[in-house]
Amino acid sequence: MEYKEFLILAKGMKAIWAKDDFLRDKDATDIWYALLKDLPYEAANAAVQIHMRTSKWPPTPAEIIDHVTKAQVKIGDWSEGWEQVIKAIGRFGYTDEAGALASMDETTRTAVKRLGWKQICQSDQDELMSIRANFRQIYGQVKTDRETQARIPAVLSEVLEDSLAGAKQIGGIG
Repeated sequence: MEYKEFLILAKGMKAIWAKDDFLRDKDATDIWYALLKDLPYEAANAAVQIHMRTSKWPPTPAEIIDHVTKAQVKIGDWSEGWEQVIKAIGRFGYTDEAGALASMDETTRTAVKRLGWKQICQSDQDELMSIRANFRQIYGQVKTDRETQARIPAVLSEVLEDSLAGAKQIGGIG
């Protein structure tokens, strides 16, 4: 989004949350813009309106990003993922792991890979209940990781990785 577009959002937010300390000066406005500028204006505008309708309190940049991320990264509930696993077992069985994994969404596939397709398929009914519980936990972790990653612009991740790589080279870490 362009700075002038962000100023429109800022003006609207200040109209709703008319406190002296909210977006109090140009520095605060510039910091907010730096954190939100990678969002498309239309998405940021919708996120701000959602927050206006659902919260009495002013947002943080993280809350605006969360609203946009939830709309962009639609990850189903763990039970939907488990349903994909059960269907894949019936359709592909033990021998066609590649076909089974290809039939799943990314989050489910990652959770299944961590558990092991063959282990899932070879489980008896009692073990399957335990595997289902483990799947639920792993699925939740994968979902959280994907949602967190979606909140971070690629350029920021690259800067962090590059700075850590430089620190390793000079003996700072590892």
